[in-house]
Amino acid sequence: MAEQTYLQKAKNMLESLSADERISLAQAIRQDANLLNAINGVLGPNDSLAPHGSITGTVDDGSDPLENVKVIATNGDETYVATTTSDGTYQLDVPAGTYSLLFAIASYDVAAEASVEVTSGATTSETDKSLTADV
Repeated sequence: MAEQTYLQKAKNMLESLSADERISLAQAIRQDANLLNAINGVLGPNDSLAPHGSITGTVDDGSDPLENVKVIATNGDETYVATTTSDGTYQLDVPAGTYSLLFAIASYDVAAEASVEVTSGATTSETDKSLTADV
């Protein structure tokens, strides 16, 4: 059997959690995201000398936008977090490279997007996602 990817393992782990455990995890992610955003506010997202681009998109439930979805982008050891706004949109300003995205919010199944390419000075905008309610 092929080795599971990081995102597959994360999705399997999240699917095994109870509703209360998912809520606790979402709260912990929110606290971590708030800390990362505070750090970004001090340092600025483009303080690195590396070329940067953006990942943008919209998250919905199939019909209505979803607010407060955590969008987590990983590239090796680098992790970036954004939260969707009231209209379901998000933006991540990240160094150029290839990213895996994870979309998570309590009461919905976790969704993933692999191999999102970010080019310096460009916006990658084909990263819309519809989440399914966790029944």
